[in-house]
Amino acid sequence: MNQLSHFLYPEAVSLSLSAIDKEAALEEMAISLRHDPRIINWQEFSQAILKSSAFAINIDEKRSIMVHHLRTNTVQDLTMAVGCSHHGIYYDKSNELVFLIFIVNIPHALNNEYLRVMGAIARLCQEPSFLNMLLASTTPEEFIKLLSQEKL
Repeated sequence: MNQLSHFLYPEAVSLSLSAIDKEAALEEMAISLRHDPRIINWQEFSQAILKSSAFAINIDEKRSIMVHHLRTNTVQDLTMAVGCSHHGIYYDKSNELVFLIFIVNIPHALNNEYLRVMGAIARLCQEPSFLNMLLASTTPEEFIKLLSQEKL
């Protein structure tokens, strides 16, 4: 069974997003995947990210995490990107600030993996102490090592 970290490359971990809104954050994160060999059609992929579905995981009354996910044939294997914001990003007219964003892209052929990945992210991010460790990561490798604790 794979670990969640298996699908996340260090180049796709942005520990200090400069974006202040959702669209800019997603574009900044998409750029980190531009040279990922698992992406078949970059143009279509980057446009699909901006239209992707998302769900929130509330940390507390003022902070949350967003997980953008899409099933697409623009990737040949599961791909992920992560972005952390130290100042928070306002999402969709909400007063909550988003501090951690995941982008998960899964080809249609991997439907079973899709559910496992979504479940693993939700489990991890609902644990406050673990979430604080993720947010305090100083290198992409440290972030990925923390994620390696969760099996799919």
